[in-house]
Amino acid sequence: MSALKALLTLLFLFSLPFQDLGLQRTALSTLGSSVAFLPLMMLLTIDLFSRLYKADCRFSKTFVFVVIYIVAVTITHLAILGVESHGVSLVHKAITTALVLALFGYSVFGITYERYPRVTRLGVRIAFLLVIIGVAGSDFGIGGADYIFNNDVFHFTPYVDGRPRGLTNEASYLSVQIAAIGFTCAHLARGRSWRVLLLLSTIGLLVASGSKGAVATLALSLAGFALLWFKRRQLVPVMSLVVPILVLASVAFLNRFTESSLEEFTTAATRASMAVCAVNTAVHHPLGVGLSGFLPAITRYLPKSMEIVQSWSNVPLNFLEVAAYAYKAENVSTKTFFFDQLARFGIPFVVVFYVFIRRIVIGLLKIRSGSLLFAVLFVTIAICTYVQPLTFYSVAVVYGVALSELRKAKLSGCSERLPIPPESRGAM
Repeated sequence: MSALKALLTLLFLFSLPFQDLGLQRTALSTLGSSVAFLPLMMLLTIDLFSRLYKADCRFSKTFVFVVIYIVAVTITHLAILGVESHGVSLVHKAITTALVLALFGYSVFGITYERYPRVTRLGVRIAFLLVIIGVAGSDFGIGGADYIFNNDVFHFTPYVDGRPRGLTNEASYLSVQIAAIGFTCAHLARGRSWRVLLLLSTIGLLVASGSKGAVATLALSLAGFALLWFKRRQLVPVMSLVVPILVLASVAFLNRFTESSLEEFTTAATRASMAVCAVNTAVHHPLGVGLSGFLPAITRYLPKSMEIVQSWSNVPLNFLEVAAYAYKAENVSTKTFFFDQLARFGIPFVVVFYVFIRRIVIGLLKIRSGSLLFAVLFVTIAICTYVQPLTFYSVAVVYGVALSELRKAKLSGCSERLPIPPESRGAM
């Protein structure tokens, strides 16, 4: 059984780069965006049946409380807001959302990456290699590989903006994939030269991704890392390097939002309106609206949210995309993990998320795991500002590997990284 779980873990890891598969045309919908869900579901099923076979019904108090809370809030708002909205069944919506969240949560908390260190390292290396091949082949057509990758099998989403997207649906998700897998790969590498090479390669790919959100997130992550990692007397020379990068990133980011672009494109209006809508939802429903209440909440709070956002701008904003969310159920989202879950689970989610991230950051600082800390900072800022990664499991792997490192450090009482087999020493 252990060998099977190790194999499934390997399959899960090296399938991470495939994030825009044509399986989305089937009944799987967004769950089919990544083939990684297949080995992930198999791992979850094995663990559940193993518990049943052993008659092991012990779960942590935190897990039990979270499940009871989610079920209670969902049932309550089904009773309050009804069982149908936007022409879809909210019961069905709650079940599918619960499955997506369960798989994402399992990839963070359920997979014990430290149990299979060699598999984890190999899987992440292959995944990073596939990311590079995906960009080189799909976007730049090196070796004629664009014919292989640019088809209905590997890409469900139409190619519209001309920016690199690799094996994902767009540049913003490619950037998070690059950061999550690349920085994790650097963390798992042995030898300073390999680690530096992987870090530089990751940063170079991030810049090449064409995502301005990625550049801004990279700059913010650098600033956050410098403040957390270096001692006070070291900050002045470090920040003298970081501040110019922050300024350049800010200029590049703000140049995107010219008056003409605000009027022409829907991105700014959609993201701002949905973020305000999520906050409005949390204000009126402090405990959230559960797994079923997201769509009814949008109908109720989105119009006022768009008015608020427009009041912030001196030019007319393009609300064409977000206005459709009031009656159209397909692809409705705040475009970020944080604001989606804020609407669903309210203020308690904010508290739990803060405690979770704080625990990881403090733990990684204690064991001096710089590459992994940077990965955590980057993906955390990204999922709070510009991506929704629930079916993009590379983000989950970053958190999962971080938790594995902290568990290992706690058990061993030292700060060494994932153990490496003797035969692998001297390799990357």
